[in-house]
Amino acid sequence: MQASAVIVIGNQFASAPVCDFVSGQGGERTRVPTACLEILGRSVLELTIARLRRAGTQAISVIAGANWAPCWLDRDVEIVFAGRGRDCWVKAAHKLKEDVAQGVENVVLMELGAYVECDFADALQFHRSRRNSLTQFEDRQQPLEFWVVSAAAIRASASDCMLPFGVDEALDPAASYPVMGYVNRVSDARDLRRLVVDAFLGHCAICPRGREIRPGVWVDDGARPHRSARILAPAYLGRFARLRRSAVITRFTNIERNCCVGAGTVVDSASILPYTTLGKGLDISHAVIHGDEFVDLTCNLALKIDDPRLIRGTATQPRLVPKPKEQFEPADGMTKSVELERGLQGEV
Repeated sequence: MQASAVIVIGNQFASAPVCDFVSGQGGERTRVPTACLEILGRSVLELTIARLRRAGTQAISVIAGANWAPCWLDRDVEIVFAGRGRDCWVKAAHKLKEDVAQGVENVVLMELGAYVECDFADALQFHRSRRNSLTQFEDRQQPLEFWVVSAAAIRASASDCMLPFGVDEALDPAASYPVMGYVNRVSDARDLRRLVVDAFLGHCAICPRGREIRPGVWVDDGARPHRSARILAPAYLGRFARLRRSAVITRFTNIERNCCVGAGTVVDSASILPYTTLGKGLDISHAVIHGDEFVDLTCNLALKIDDPRLIRGTATQPRLVPKPKEQFEPADGMTKSVELERGLQGEV
């Protein structure tokens, strides 16, 4: 086995509500890691795993800080649940040593929060050609929490914890691998919106899930817009999302999985994250909403809305579990419902 990958999630931004992206204040309630939030139908974690697969990395393990992340993974990804902080890195160290014992030459280790488009195969070749014990990825701004660690270095380390921001204090200083592709650290709500807009504009490799029913309009499996609802490009309607009577979504808007937009509500240039319900007659623009948390990007204001008639979270979100193969594979097409056909008639 040439290389494996260990992905740590649940640390850097794991417990921060969407509102904390702007306010910077830690929330006490459990929240979803940014790496597991679906954006245009897929999470950063899913996209990163797919990129590792294309580089030929077959053995992939995810060290999760909690088991509540709403993210579906293919069944051959190993999921290891850990506590917060240092416990994640202790389990990561154990996993690295286990992989090396099974014959792995190099391990790609990352603390996942950022969305990074890089050629992992090229990074591994860079690491091998220079015979480095440790290589850290970096873009034009600063180093990323992505490393390649050699088997020899892992065997030589006596530490039981792969420390973040250095991986292991016993290892030699890291060589730098320059990432030339798209990087978005998704460190705040503005970054999240920029990622969505960049995907719509083709500035990154993310393609919305589902079927492009018209230029710039994607509708995913099970989505049901009312016949009087309108979808104006560019926009995305996620899996099992609902648009009620006379609702409108337009201009770089993404309505994610299991969301519902109330009758007469207009959503313009906003991100509605999974399992969120919007009430009737609202006018929402330049915002990020997740459950009862609302971030206004124009005013740089973050609020928790206590009135469920305005915005609210819906059903309990799924945990981090393996995904059935038929759900994991992207659909070639989507069965057209009567509501979808009628909802798209007569749009401009």
